[in-house]
Amino acid sequence: MRDKLPNTRSVGNRLFAFLLLAFCLVGCHSNQPKASSRLAAVIIKNSSMSQVEDVTRAVFSDNEYLGLRPREGQFIFEKKGTGMNTLAYGDWSTKGVWVRVKVYLRELSPTEILVECDAYMVGEHGDAHFEEEHKLTRMHHGTYQKLLEEIQKRLK
Repeated sequence: MRDKLPNTRSVGNRLFAFLLLAFCLVGCHSNQPKASSRLAAVIIKNSSMSQVEDVTRAVFSDNEYLGLRPREGQFIFEKKGTGMNTLAYGDWSTKGVWVRVKVYLRELSPTEILVECDAYMVGEHGDAHFEEEHKLTRMHHGTYQKLLEEIQKRLK
């Protein structure tokens, strides 16, 4: 009878090894530069800052974002959120929720530009007194990483 019961230590070791492997595979999948603390990031090689800026505007525009440029090296892109965004991040307001992406461009070397971003859900959009940003967590990384990788792809 004892031979038919699984060894709990062996099962625990296998489970730990499986979880460790899954964690490593998920962590190794990202193209994001390791030094970035932003939600998403890419390094653009062999393009000028003005080329990167132009393509960044184009990619976000193609994805229905409206763009602002508050200062050198930074863009803010916004678009009206979906009904699901409003359900998850909204309140009783009839305005709905907006998606805001802050994109930062920084020259790392004469041939490399770091493009990184953070994303937010914005309630009471446009209201000077009540507008509220809710920063998105790494769980939403993929959506914004794909946008930045599209910039990278167009510049190759």
